[in-house]
Amino acid sequence: MRKLSGLLLFGLVIILASCEEDEMIPDFDVIANAGSDQTVLTGEEVVLDGTASVDESGEGVQAEWAFASTPPGSEAVIEDAGSLTARFTPDIAGEYRVELNIENQYGQDSDQVTVNVSESKPATVVEIISESPDHQILETALVAAGLADALSGDGPFTVFAPADGAFEALPDGILDDLLADPDGPLTDILLFHVIGFAASSTDLVDGQNIETQLGDELTVSISGEQIFINNTEIVITDIEAENGIVHVIDAVLLPTIEIGGDYNEDLALSPPFEYRVTSRIRIGNQSVLTIAPGTRLEFSRDASLIIRDGSTISAEGTEQEPVILTATEQTPGWWQGVQVTGTQNPNNLLSHVIVEYGGGGTYWSGQSRNANLVVGGRIAGDAARLIVSNSTFRHSADAGIYVRNPSQLPGFENNTFTGNDVSGITAATGIEFFDNSSDFTGNETDGLEIYDGNFSAGNATWKSIGVPYIVNHRIEVTEIELTIEAGAEFAFNNDTYMSIDDGAIIRANGVEGNPILFTGTEQVPGWWRGFNIQSSMSTNNSLNYVIMEYGGGGGFYSTHSTFANLVIGGRIPGYAARLQVNNSIFRHSEMHGLHLTGSSEMPGSENNSYTQNERAPVFMSKSGMHFLDGGSSFTGNNGNDHILVDNQGSTTGNITWNKLNVPYRAAQELDISETSVTIEAGAQFEFESGTGLVFSDNAVISIEGTSEDPIIFTGSENTPGWWKGLFLNGIPSAQNTIDHAIIEYGGGGTYFSTHNEPGNLVIGGRTSAHASRVTVTNTTLRYSGDYGIVISSDSDVNDDLCTDNIFENNQSGTCYFR
Repeated sequence: MRKLSGLLLFGLVIILASCEEDEMIPDFDVIANAGSDQTVLTGEEVVLDGTASVDESGEGVQAEWAFASTPPGSEAVIEDAGSLTARFTPDIAGEYRVELNIENQYGQDSDQVTVNVSESKPATVVEIISESPDHQILETALVAAGLADALSGDGPFTVFAPADGAFEALPDGILDDLLADPDGPLTDILLFHVIGFAASSTDLVDGQNIETQLGDELTVSISGEQIFINNTEIVITDIEAENGIVHVIDAVLLPTIEIGGDYNEDLALSPPFEYRVTSRIRIGNQSVLTIAPGTRLEFSRDASLIIRDGSTISAEGTEQEPVILTATEQTPGWWQGVQVTGTQNPNNLLSHVIVEYGGGGTYWSGQSRNANLVVGGRIAGDAARLIVSNSTFRHSADAGIYVRNPSQLPGFENNTFTGNDVSGITAATGIEFFDNSSDFTGNETDGLEIYDGNFSAGNATWKSIGVPYIVNHRIEVTEIELTIEAGAEFAFNNDTYMSIDDGAIIRANGVEGNPILFTGTEQVPGWWRGFNIQSSMSTNNSLNYVIMEYGGGGGFYSTHSTFANLVIGGRIPGYAARLQVNNSIFRHSEMHGLHLTGSSEMPGSENNSYTQNERAPVFMSKSGMHFLDGGSSFTGNNGNDHILVDNQGSTTGNITWNKLNVPYRAAQELDISETSVTIEAGAQFEFESGTGLVFSDNAVISIEGTSEDPIIFTGSENTPGWWKGLFLNGIPSAQNTIDHAIIEYGGGGTYFSTHNEPGNLVIGGRTSAHASRVTVTNTTLRYSGDYGIVISSDSDVNDDLCTDNIFENNQSGTCYFR
């Protein structure tokens, strides 16, 4: 319908000065509506319908139909021209314009309707299309695809015919690509618009599914007088031909395109098409797969997408139009997923991609795990490089992502892993690529499983990702520098561990309120072996604000029988390590919280807590005693609150044994030589049966307590003679002092072959070369199994040694001079 005019006849207000009061004529609209344009054949009656015209007054209008133009030579006559409903029969093909005029006392209006008349009924649906000025593209496409002859046959056919504007509305380049490759999807698209019987508009039913010549189905929906095919409206219905019917639609209907098999040439997939992957797709021969924004691929049962042999995938969607790789049924594991293998191309990219319902089946023999996305393959030579950003991996029957060693994920960020059996799986070499801007929650198991732990190439940072790294295999870090960010969590499965070895450097620095956590997948003491650093003497090694718990379940080398959450050092002195440990907690070990082996070091360590361990909080060599600080806590350990010390390692230089909140306990006889030792007031030392403490070979001792805070040397049991006692053997320095000390329950054994008189304190050795010098004051010596003090004749002691100190309950007496 085309609007021509809208004049009002009565818009004038007439004022009658002679009347006693003013009068106004009401203002009512009068609007003509001649109905919709029509297309008919010669000899076919045309109904002219003006009943949609508007008369606001309700008083009625006078109507008049008249031809505005007719084809030359036409003698057609309008019947009932004075009624809102009229009719005429066109006698010549061409265009008829008919005008409707209406009026009443309030105004008048007019409107026109155009009737296009064909000479006679076309023989075929193809002729209807070819004779239509609005279907030139469809005609070209039918000819290019070789379908024009087929649709000119007996039929019957029903064609849903997109007008030229519908084709032109396709995304840029799509139409040109279709016409340039008529053997491609063009034929399928055209057959999707054809059904194999004549279906008039009155034959179509709401909700009806109609099979097309392609084999796929179209769905009919009806709303009022509007009819839709797959949500596309039929704008002109029921153009009849001898071999069928044509309905004009306002968009191109697009079928799902089936793809599968090997592609050794470049392949581009783009909307508005949807693709059904019927089998495994393999992109090889260094080809490029390009997937445009908004493209949707549906994968059939057990299908997959594999990028291999140096090929490239570029799947780059947008936030509004992601690339979607999904399943024909929304069932986790319905299809295998995407594998990128054997390609290191830096252009490999997944951005704004959704991959879902994969993780079923395997890609190689012996494969036990799968994922929506697998990066890499069976062997190291299958490694791949892939950028993954702003993408979602969900509803996998196994993992969201599986990264094989030594594949790489540079630029990994802002991804989401949810609804999967587990967030992801990776080798230790892949941990560094996972970022804290991605979301790994909402899975059956929220965590990144570590299946392979060897890591020896390049420096790396392991980030806090909001879920734990679940360690299913030992992690062995060698020859690199590893940084672990605050808040990172590691959950170790049974009998697994983490080791830093061969000169590697570890920086695991949490912060207060956001520590780094090393724990077990089950909260059982000894569930995992623990954390070991050996053969790494770097001053950069540090643990700060770290929690280690539920370890101590096994050793790290063949002769290792003393287990702990944290083991510093290895089997021999050559495996010694240096590690600074601050503000950290070591708890729930099946044995010890910390094991510091001989020659290993903990310089600057302070403010740590060792608690709720099954045995002593710390087991260490004598060489490490001076690394323990008074600001740390060692209590709450299943009745074993002491520092257990053996005689491994050696000491040098000036060292201090600090006062702790638990005693040091000697598990072996301890021999300190060539070292200046200061013992802090209040320090306590316990000795197991038959052990002792020897200062020899020019060692210098400063054992100075206070009256309120004496230094105590005692037995692990309160039994006279339980331990040997203190032995000063060849330490002649005048600086040697013992003041305000308590030495008790010693005197239980000898230190050399001619030593026959044990004591709590033995000064001097077997010969004059072993003579010692010491000043002993304000000290209590008691409960010796023999003498309080034994002094060799060549040793030098203060004159009041045996009179100014306190001797109590020593079984053989106060002092004995040899």
